[in-house]
Amino acid sequence: MSQYTHEECDPIRRLIDDYEKMVHSGQVRFLDAEDFDAIIEYYQQQDLAKDALNAVEYALAQYGYAAEFHIRKAELLNLLGMEEQAIDILQTAEYLDASNAQIFILKAEILAMLGQEGEALAALERAQFVAMDEQYADIYVAQAAVYEASYSFERAFQSLKKALLEQPDHEEALSRIWVIAELTENFQESADLHLKLIDEAPYASFAWFNLGHALSNLGDYEKAADSFEYAYVVDEKFREAYYERAGALMELELYEKAIECLEEACKYAEPDAHLYTRMGCCFERLENFADAESYYSDAIRIAPDFDEGYYRVGECLFKRQNWTSAKTAYEAAFRLDSKNAHYLIALAETHYQIENYDTAYLFFQDACDMAPDEYQHWIRLATFHMSMKDYESAIAALDEAEMYNECPVILRYCKVACLYQAGDSQTALVLLQETLLEDEACHYKALFDFAPELLRVNAVLDTINRMG
Repeated sequence: MSQYTHEECDPIRRLIDDYEKMVHSGQVRFLDAEDFDAIIEYYQQQDLAKDALNAVEYALAQYGYAAEFHIRKAELLNLLGMEEQAIDILQTAEYLDASNAQIFILKAEILAMLGQEGEALAALERAQFVAMDEQYADIYVAQAAVYEASYSFERAFQSLKKALLEQPDHEEALSRIWVIAELTENFQESADLHLKLIDEAPYASFAWFNLGHALSNLGDYEKAADSFEYAYVVDEKFREAYYERAGALMELELYEKAIECLEEACKYAEPDAHLYTRMGCCFERLENFADAESYYSDAIRIAPDFDEGYYRVGECLFKRQNWTSAKTAYEAAFRLDSKNAHYLIALAETHYQIENYDTAYLFFQDACDMAPDEYQHWIRLATFHMSMKDYESAIAALDEAEMYNECPVILRYCKVACLYQAGDSQTALVLLQETLLEDEACHYKALFDFAPELLRVNAVLDTINRMG
């Protein structure tokens, strides 16, 4: 969207019309540097990089000594993927004005993209020698880009933090730091930083947005929802803030409010597959499967290769016990993403329901082979064997699961249930005692999910009461 206000629109449009008439006539008269600046900026705002570059060439024909136009040319060449030519132009700009920090900042960003991190950092050192106070935030942002290019995400986070402490409302730094916070898992540090930034710049919508992300990752969904709400109160067209607030509300199981939030998001941008899917998930949690399926179908219509949409349709059909249709939907999801073990588990479950036990077993085993560190898949394989009364295979699966996982106690509880069902109650009780000693988080209720009949076994209840 153009940055020009309604009042500016007519003068800018007149300037552009006059310029384009001159270009088409082949006779470009002398223009003020400010006019060329406005023309170049207009084309850039309209995403017309080649037209902007053409305007820069005309400007350089009249103001070849102005480093600013060489910098603009380098920016546009970089935007058009002509990085080497951009570096050459910046060299010319440096000859003309070696005290312009923007030359070295832009040079560093381009060198980082070219994989020349050392040279990029050297350019930023040059920039620091000549920078004005208001340029230090840009230097730190460029520094972050260099570190990010070399996968030094912790350093990138600290550089963006420095940029924001220099300039709390720096848009680029705010738009990038939440991604780096995700990569570094610096969620508490990010939350503390953004609280400080908001004190200094309370109307920085992206600061509220980033705070919401940090709080979500810290598990404080109520405060996260409030933060996302403040983000779109400041900027009512901030679609992503509505979307993320809906996610936090879903974690709080406030599905009706989440739906309202997503409906608001649709007012400011055309809904995409992810938004329709999140809407469908809300209706699915409310057990309104018909509406959920409708939204998932909308997601698939927009993005035919969206595997999650097919999977979620399958989930709705499965919950409605429409096993055959659910299987078809899961198969479509798996065709689109054959590396997703969750889709294999879903297929196994449907084959189990329609009593295709051999096929179900193969899918359960394939899921475990594909993602051996996902202990839930092993548990489902083991419970499948238990349902077939093949307790030896169930215990073997759980033993194998411990080889790939850091032995979550839930695996042990599943084994206790298996041993009891196999009739080996003495071994089961010994293992239960050992597991309870390890289980500081008291996950023993999982035992009764695997074998509800154990709620009626006094020896099990007495052991849990004594040691749990």
